[in-house]
Amino acid sequence: MRTVHEGLLRADLPLSWASSLLPQLMHPASQESPELSAAQAADVVVDTFLHGLGPR
Repeated sequence: MRTVHEGLLRADLPLSWASSLLPQLMHPASQESPELSAAQAADVVVDTFLHGLGPR
């Protein structure tokens, strides 16, 4: 999988984990942050998923 090869996702987790988790995060993010468009909410979720909540 490209995301594993490029170091975005860990190789020791099931490949289905990201595809199961991301949609579960997208819906609440778009519902609970009305100031964000759906696209902006998706960007925030993916950024958080890949980089965590801590400082950069």
